[in-house]
Amino acid sequence: ASTAPTEKRHMPLMLKRVRDAMRASGAAHAAPSAAAAPERPPVTPSGDAPTPSTSDLEISGVVSDPPKAPVQTMPPTPTPVEPLPVDVHPKPDTERDTRSSDHVELHPTHPWFTHHPNSSPVSFAKKYPPTGVTPHSTEWVYAYSLSPQGAPVPPASEGNFSGKWMVMCVPSNELDTKWQQVCAAVEAGEVSAAKVVPGGEAHLPQSRGTPIIAYTNDFRNQTDVLRAGLALRKRFGDLTKLMYKPDVFTLCDQERLFTVGPRGGKKPVPKCPYLLTHGLETLKVVAQSLSLAKEMAVEPWAKNVSEDVAEQATLEAHQQNLGSKDKPIEL
Repeated sequence: ASTAPTEKRHMPLMLKRVRDAMRASGAAHAAPSAAAAPERPPVTPSGDAPTPSTSDLEISGVVSDPPKAPVQTMPPTPTPVEPLPVDVHPKPDTERDTRSSDHVELHPTHPWFTHHPNSSPVSFAKKYPPTGVTPHSTEWVYAYSLSPQGAPVPPASEGNFSGKWMVMCVPSNELDTKWQQVCAAVEAGEVSAAKVVPGGEAHLPQSRGTPIIAYTNDFRNQTDVLRAGLALRKRFGDLTKLMYKPDVFTLCDQERLFTVGPRGGKKPVPKCPYLLTHGLETLKVVAQSLSLAKEMAVEPWAKNVSEDVAEQATLEAHQQNLGSKDKPIEL
């Protein structure tokens, strides 16, 4: 009975001491703030923490704005590049045609109007049509092949055996087209060279057209002569008449192209030993003419003289207004 009042009497003093101790340490002020703080959500079993709320971020001192997603910068799309053409089967340098099909360069030293070796004969014919070349500025418009087919050129010591196929009386309105066709034959090596009178028929008084001439190397080789003639006729058309004349008949003394009869009369020797006419696939051979050509070709004068000498005479004939039906130019 005496103990209970004593404990009751001492309780207020103990509470007072606890209160004073708490005030002195500041715990009394911290306790309410700690009690007011909300509980944080527990960590999920997977270990991924839930997204904190705005209030949590504010309490922890983190900026309340949500983080921005990183901006992905796409690299620029590259410009497509056109692949360079590749020659699957390149030719050896020795077999490549080095002649340009676009750029045409004239030969700087040749006596006739012709192309540089590096220029295409066909491109030359297109850029410089013969009707556009000034007459008398040159004897001939000329094209040549770097790799002709057929018979090779015989040595000069053997004789002068060159000859030419001729397409006669080509009118001016067809001349440029046919010249391109024969230059295509030159470029293909079907003939060794070709030439045509500049200016067309307009500057030839009473002329019925202009001749186009295409060369072979050896008129004795009838197989080669026929090959070249058929190639030209295929380009010109089946109705084209072709006549073949050896160069010695141009170079020789023209009196030799006549025979003298018993009474002193003169009879001309045909100047074309070969003819290729419509419907024929073989040469028509004029034996008398061919025999005389072979005889002249091995004579000393024929071995030494060049056709340039005869071309000078042709130019003089132009200047004297020759080339008509009555006064033909020797080709």
